[in-house]
Amino acid sequence: MPTITFLPENQTYTVDAGTTILEAAEQNGYPLPWSCRMGRCIADLLTVVEGMENLSHPDPEEENTLGIMGEPDTRLACVTRITKGHVTVRRHVTEE
Repeated sequence: MPTITFLPENQTYTVDAGTTILEAAEQNGYPLPWSCRMGRCIADLLTVVEGMENLSHPDPEEENTLGIMGEPDTRLACVTRITKGHVTVRRHVTEE
């Protein structure tokens, strides 16, 4: 089964293949902010530290949103699916 580690807390969870990063966070009580759930905002923007090859390819909506950012190692948690292996991500927005 795939796993995901959230930084900076270094919390690792096992998830089902095909689970979005946001779903993985919610299923495990990890605080990951979000806004639209459709890949149109950047509230759930993440840096992929490790395992980009274990994630789904960006859909056109996410590509459009990420194109504004111009950073190749960023993804949106709400639409990015964990397909296999291990992934490590660092969230950009924290809830206070």
